[in-house]
Amino acid sequence: MSSYEELGMNVPALSFKDYYEMSKKNFDKDIYPEIDQMKFPNITYKDTKLNKAIMLHSMNVFMTMQEYYEGKEKKKKTTLNKFLGFFKSAKA
Repeated sequence: MSSYEELGMNVPALSFKDYYEMSKKNFDKDIYPEIDQMKFPNITYKDTKLNKAIMLHSMNVFMTMQEYYEGKEKKKKTTLNKFLGFFKSAKA
């Protein structure tokens, strides 16, 4: 098995304790943070082009997820409004 150094990686947390200490920062507030606000150690590559490609890919995945969930929430609200509208008209 290769080490992170042999793979050209920078690893800011080398042990479970390191990851745990950093992830505890996610619980500093009363609510769990949104995905883009979460704190965790990022494993990066020493190759800056590769890091940039990974970052862009991650941003695209996050944006796609956000659009999906926003669309799902909008559909849920539309369905609820239709139901409430039907209920109000049936009651009248």
